Amino acid sequence: MRVTFPFALGLWATFHNFGCFAFTGNYTWSTFINGDIAVISTEGSTSGLIEFQPDGTQLWEFEPWGNEEFHFIRDVKTKKYIRFPMITDGATPILTDRGATAIQVYHPSTETTTIMVIQDPLSEYPSDVFYLTAERYDGTSTSPRVLRLREHTREEHGSAFQLCKQPANPR
Repeated sequence: MRVTFPFALGLWATFHNFGCFAFTGNYTWSTFINGDIAVISTEGSTSGLIEFQPDGTQLWEFEPWGNEEFHFIRDVKTKKYIRFPMITDGATPILTDRGATAIQVYHPSTETTTIMVIQDPLSEYPSDVFYLTAERYDGTSTSPRVLRLREHTREEHGSAFQLCKQPANPR
């Protein structure tokens, strides 16, 4: 059977226009704006926070939940989950083994970027979401980028990410 280009393009568009599919397994998680990798910071004022570093090597496990749009994300080594104690503008997550926040992960229109959002459980409107962003810790241009929630996203907040699947048992 010969597959024509329009057929192949239509098939690709069918599965990619929805933008949602399950991410399962281990991934490196980087910002789209500069490629910095998400790691658990161990130094200074950002210690214990998820920080984006240029030389990061940390792996994150994505576990689909519910209808596969939502995921729980945890550090591969410590097995601690990302949890936002409060779903508010500017919130910073913690890592814990007691509970996790369900994060919606999807591709908006291109396959190279990934957007992550959290629905506000107290909102009467299901479309009210908060974006996961990689933004400057204290607002200065020299401070490291950390993971935060924002009600409205701006380019400087870095709400587009790239996920790169890694082997299940890294050596």
